[in-house]
Amino acid sequence: MEPAPLHKHNQLYYRQFSTGTTPPKVKDPPICYDNGVWQRQAVRSGRRFVKHVVPAVVKPTRILWNQFIGFLFMIFAVFFAFKTGRLVVEYAKHPPADAATPVVNLSIAAIPTLVAAWFAITSFLRARRISRS
Repeated sequence: MEPAPLHKHNQLYYRQFSTGTTPPKVKDPPICYDNGVWQRQAVRSGRRFVKHVVPAVVKPTRILWNQFIGFLFMIFAVFFAFKTGRLVVEYAKHPPADAATPVVNLSIAAIPTLVAAWFAITSFLRARRISRS
């Protein structure tokens, strides 16, 4: 004989079963607890790795980039300076009556020389400032 036959048939009248809504099914937990935990730890460790390694790689890269750009502009400034020097020598050889053309040529050659030298100096100073920070 069954001790409580009333309980088997009475479940249909409980409130959660009478409305037809059932609580959402929870996904079965994984067989091994470590699967989810290791994935979260790997993500956390990856973030920590990136947080420490990226600045350590980016800073020397920026320093090298600024030094490389400074070197390129220094080469341009030297090339422009040679041409400007030749124009200065030509200006010294010309008579004072015909001085307008050499002055214009000299000023046209001096502007890129000064600009390239300025960019070279500021690039080297920026690289030094980054290395000291």
